[in-house]
Amino acid sequence: TLFYDPFTKGISVSANFCALVQSEHVTLSKEHDAFCWCTPEEAREKLAFPAQKETLSFIHQHFVLNEPHHVSRLDINETNLLA
Repeated sequence: TLFYDPFTKGISVSANFCALVQSEHVTLSKEHDAFCWCTPEEAREKLAFPAQKETLSFIHQHFVLNEPHHVSRLDINETNLLA
């Protein structure tokens, strides 16, 4: 996602990741202090930039409503990920 950062007065690039999970249990790393489960509509209301909202729509369309394309998937259970 690209967006204008008023603090640096430049264009910033933000990587986006999507995970399909089986559990509702969440473990946060130290750099995070909160999370919430929400609907796509609720998530959209929390986002500030149009590009973020477009990314959310893309994820919903291509990962929730449809089966993700095989090149978009990474099976974390595969043993050769670090090879």
